[in-house]
Amino acid sequence: MINLLAVLAFSIHPFHVSVCEMEYDKTDKNLKISVRIFADDLEATLQQFGKNDTLDVLNEADWMLTNQLLKQYVYQGLEMEVKGKALIFNYLGAEIEEDAIWCYLEITKQKPFKSITIRNTLLMEMFEDQENLIHFKKEGVVRSARLSRSTNSTMLTWSQ
Repeated sequence: MINLLAVLAFSIHPFHVSVCEMEYDKTDKNLKISVRIFADDLEATLQQFGKNDTLDVLNEADWMLTNQLLKQYVYQGLEMEVKGKALIFNYLGAEIEEDAIWCYLEITKQKPFKSITIRNTLLMEMFEDQENLIHFKKEGVVRSARLSRSTNSTMLTWSQ
């Protein structure tokens, strides 16, 4: 019976991945960020992070607490810097989309830059095989990276 449960659990959710999409608009100098995380992975992580094993991220009654914990957790696990200076996020909120949670952030009044360093450790303390994909669009050019426990940060560069 235990082997059957292990097989079923693996087939339902065989990998751990998040996707972080970023776009810099040099006209309004805003950096828009959205992070997509599987709801079950996020729930397990926020239960541990918030020391609340009854938290249900898909339950409307828990949504205020989920949003509060998610904001704190993302501020801790996602960092960016330009020329050695840390960028400060504005947490805009989150929403449920099927089996995932989208988290939205923004950095305003960011001067143009040629490179940015990104550290993303979201869910890595919970899942050994966690991978965090990054897609960053700036002036029509997309740079991507795949981060893991062994390489949890990257520097993306543009020639412009």
